[in-house]
Amino acid sequence: MISIKNLNLCFRGNNLLKNINLKSDSNFLAVVGENGSSKSLFARSFIRLFDKGFKFSASEFIVDEIDVLEFKNLQSLRSKIAMLFQDARASFHPLLDIGEHFNIVLKTHTNLSKKARKTLAFDLFERLNLKDADRIWHSFPAQLSSGISMRVQFALALASKPKVLICDEINANLDDENVRIIYELLSEFNNEGKKIILISHDLEALNQLADEVLVFENGALVEQSKKYDFFQKPSSQSAKRLLEIYKALKCS
Repeated sequence: MISIKNLNLCFRGNNLLKNINLKSDSNFLAVVGENGSSKSLFARSFIRLFDKGFKFSASEFIVDEIDVLEFKNLQSLRSKIAMLFQDARASFHPLLDIGEHFNIVLKTHTNLSKKARKTLAFDLFERLNLKDADRIWHSFPAQLSSGISMRVQFALALASKPKVLICDEINANLDDENVRIIYELLSEFNNEGKKIILISHDLEALNQLADEVLVFENGALVEQSKKYDFFQKPSSQSAKRLLEIYKALKCS
């Protein structure tokens, strides 16, 4: 269950998220909207990931019994709610190699031995079609391509076993085969009873994967629909525009 009441986000007097209210029991939520509609800011609010100068507020923010507002230790919050970023390389510390990232995260959030941590990482690398695992393990983020960085980021998130996984345009920089693998792993994660929030312009994938769709426009939640209703009888003008583009692309 997600229950959000009166979520607002301001920066220098500009209201970027506008009185968001949401109640949902869906396990796979899709978030759509045109560029600049504040989808990513909404996603970041789940882990309170904002620079100084942003003013974040809500009267309630509960996700699968996790009270987002109560966490003083944000690192602990972000182990329960993991987020995958479109710019995957920016999510890594540039001076730590990939093995060090896994060891730090898994030492903090699991009881695995150093050897078991590496075994888990290599198993996930294999599932994500990442070749030459030892080279990746000893590489620094800047030495990895965007596509490899995205899959390594995904492996690191899955290894920490979060309850909720938020994905922001994670199919960017991936070829069709690796996008398919990512979506299959998301389905597996979802089938284990975990919650997924997926931001994407890929309406075809959302039609296959999502239970419910949230539509954002100019920082406001303008529509919340079950998947069937979104695709068959959208209520907001923003959703109708997105679907017109989607249908035109399917016919081209």
